[in-house]
Amino acid sequence: MNSLTKKYACAFLEGVGEEISREFVAYKPIVQECFQNEDFYKILVDPFLENSIKFEILKACLGVHNLKIQHFLSVLADADRLLLLIDIMEALETLLKLDSKHCSAVLFSSEKISSSLLERFKEQLENKLGCQIQFDEVLWDKDEVKCCLKELDLEVSFSQEKFNQDLKKFILVSFLQGVQIEE
Repeated sequence: MNSLTKKYACAFLEGVGEEISREFVAYKPIVQECFQNEDFYKILVDPFLENSIKFEILKACLGVHNLKIQHFLSVLADADRLLLLIDIMEALETLLKLDSKHCSAVLFSSEKISSSLLERFKEQLENKLGCQIQFDEVLWDKDEVKCCLKELDLEVSFSQEKFNQDLKKFILVSFLQGVQIEE
């Protein structure tokens, strides 16, 4: 989530509240479908078409009746920021999840992690972050474990190989410093 989309999302949430923000986010599948349409996308990027016309086309496609949402779309159109709409909606969706104290995490590992270890990790993470976490586990071919929390823009990883390399280096440096020959 870049800072501009986050600013728009924060401003929208603060300005209209949670209920209207959830209503706005509910339009996301329609917006995604519209943006995938080549003709619609050409309209949005056309530099010769007035932004007010782009706004009216978007409003008609979405069927938006809420005046606050319409106003926000109009502000985006006037600022020539309609192409950020999906990113803004995703940022807003993330903010709403954080407000409701729910996060989703993806845990990457080279082999299946035991349910007891996964549960312990989940409990510790929930206690540290103060929110409920829904885990998805993904197997991959790298020799490391990585956990990504999209809503918090947080990634934690652990590589056994890197840990071993760093430990060996530390031991060698410590040994060489301790074995200096005095003349």
